[in-house]
Amino acid sequence: LSAASRQLWSGGLLVAIVGADGAGKSTCTLALRKWLGAHFETMHAHLGRPPRSVLTLLVGALRRILPLAALNHLRHVCTARDRYRIATKTARFALNGGIALCERYPGAEHDQLVGPRIRESAGPNPGTLALRLATLEEDYYRRIQPPDLRLILRVPPDVAVRRKTTEPPEYVRRRAMVVWDTQWTGANTRVIDASQPLVDVVADLKGVLWLEL
Repeated sequence: LSAASRQLWSGGLLVAIVGADGAGKSTCTLALRKWLGAHFETMHAHLGRPPRSVLTLLVGALRRILPLAALNHLRHVCTARDRYRIATKTARFALNGGIALCERYPGAEHDQLVGPRIRESAGPNPGTLALRLATLEEDYYRRIQPPDLRLILRVPPDVAVRRKTTEPPEYVRRRAMVVWDTQWTGANTRVIDASQPLVDVVADLKGVLWLEL
């Protein structure tokens, strides 16, 4: 650790905090950033809601005027581009010795939560333009660097529904099932029981992170 910059000499850490609605991602991420921020340079990024570019805002405005399928597809491309840009920023921050805590970080196992949308939404007989936009969208996601560490907040769907009362129950249940049913593997993946009390979940996350530093 550099005393002057609070950066890790060996390079930082790009951390993806994965979980469905009701898993406590945002609360846990805030707690971890406060804890780590006392010792290291940290940043937080929410790739589910990335900073929108001027192009994204323009396409959004056009969609409100012209309800065209092509504009819907283009919006997905813009979102993928925005996510790629913030993901690149977090990767650079980690490479320079900081710790980046990322919510909704794209990954193949949970692309139903955050990932390509055009090919599915275009239906069984997409046109040439839809296919080209789908390829462009998917390319942005392929170019996103994998995280150094994935922390999976796994919570039973029924618990997620009880916790997340601001969204329709079936919507919450469906998204929670994506995480619950996935077989999480990989040397950089740690699964945390997020049905525990919050203080215990945060303690488990801190323990895993500390071993990685």
